[in-house]
Amino acid sequence: QRSDKLISGMAQLQQSDLAVLEESELITGILGKIPKLPVSTSALVNKLMDSRASTKEVVELVKMDPSLTAEVLKTINSSRYRFDNKISDVNHAVVMLGYDGVYQMVMAEGIRKSLPATDAFTEMYDRSLALSNIAFAVSQATGIGRPAEMATIGLLHDLGMVVIELLKSNNPTMTVLIDLLNHGDMGALLLRSWGIPEIICNTIADQNRPHFCPPAYLEDNVRESVTILYLSGLIFDVMQGRYYGDLQTLFADEYLAFMKWQDKSMNEIGFEVVAPLLKKRRDLLPPLLREIVA
Repeated sequence: QRSDKLISGMAQLQQSDLAVLEESELITGILGKIPKLPVSTSALVNKLMDSRASTKEVVELVKMDPSLTAEVLKTINSSRYRFDNKISDVNHAVVMLGYDGVYQMVMAEGIRKSLPATDAFTEMYDRSLALSNIAFAVSQATGIGRPAEMATIGLLHDLGMVVIELLKSNNPTMTVLIDLLNHGDMGALLLRSWGIPEIICNTIADQNRPHFCPPAYLEDNVRESVTILYLSGLIFDVMQGRYYGDLQTLFADEYLAFMKWQDKSMNEIGFEVVAPLLKKRRDLLPPLLREIVA
């Protein structure tokens, strides 16, 4: 009972009043200055969340937008990918990458354009890109969640840091107070202002809860997605060579059990379960992750 009360108390301490934050002129002013996702990218996210949407419909959405089509072709023919022959149309791109691959590409480019061009945000983007691919593979391996949706959440999960850093740069005398803000909550506010589906926003808002509470304390509608995002972060850290004992793993065993991985170590999950799936999509991986699974 004492443990339950402690966990509940921690949850309340971490829970921001998003309605109050949303009405703050300081925060809404910053949210309005961050470049929004391209309209076509937002439409693609909403189409992904519609369980009735077919792959054909989504591909047609890409093909109907000339700027989106140009972006796909520009990106797929860049040095980031390693295709021997030039890809000249979206249909060919879909054949080469599949819908999920094209979708991830479009999302990644949309997010990149929304971030300030600094070393710190480039590093954040690279990590988000790696987590996106790992979350996709975890969802595939377990059959839990929707891989493309989890890839999207991985890409978007750290955007709250953009809000916090802009708040600090515009209000240097308030840095100590701004550092107390939860970047998950800030990310959720930003994504809601962009019209991103609520399930994604709620997952982003709750992403830090696994650090101080087990899965049972998460809302039913985000338990799977928050779990995958949390474990994907641990998997990435371990695959990079970080010592598992140094990571935030207070309730990690409970989250592993939720995924039916209670008999596996994080190293086994990373290199024996996730890495083989990543290798199958090696041409789509960011350089940081491609080196790890080589």
